[in-house]
Amino acid sequence: MSQVQFSATFNVAGPSTPLSISPSSGTFSLTVGVPADGTAVATVSGGTPPYTYSIDPASGPLPTGITFVEDSTNTIVTLAGTPTVAGTSPSPVLLDVNDSAGSSVTASFRPRVIR
Repeated sequence: MSQVQFSATFNVAGPSTPLSISPSSGTFSLTVGVPADGTAVATVSGGTPPYTYSIDPASGPLPTGITFVEDSTNTIVTLAGTPTVAGTSPSPVLLDVNDSAGSSVTASFRPRVIR
């Protein structure tokens, strides 16, 4: 009787960690006329990359001259631009993050621009 050898590879999908953003809320200060480029706002983790970012339709406005951007790792949200008007957003700026599996989280920020 001959023996038959056999091998197999199994891919076991482990539980993924939930999509999260840290911090999920906060206040940041900017200065009129000073570039905010690269100022880190939040870090995204868990879920199923890649992530997409958008301003929530219910969001307050970002300061004039400022936008959110994702860094090259697609996990850190930073600021770009130069604020042009002093003041604090009357309502929170809401940043939505979605992963490729359909999970989403929202972060709430209150930007304050000083002279």
